[in-house]
Amino acid sequence: MKSDQLKACIEALRAFHQEKHHELNTSVSSELTAIIAALEDRQEAVASKPRVSYETCQKALELMAKGLSVVTNLSALIDQFFHSD
Repeated sequence: MKSDQLKACIEALRAFHQEKHHELNTSVSSELTAIIAALEDRQEAVASKPRVSYETCQKALELMAKGLSVVTNLSALIDQFFHSD
């Protein structure tokens, strides 16, 4: 993974976490924080050619999917209960 791509991924995960932290389960939020830290450590360790494990990338995507699922489900529930005719 290129350094600029890794930086963009870290920034996207940070923004996602900051925007949705109040909607996420505590364990999901903690895992997301850990993934961000792992990616930042990797970025600092090898600035020229950062190598991120497949497992770390997979976990980051899974956590974002969980967070998006929570937000989508909440949105559907709010729409169903408060905007029904």
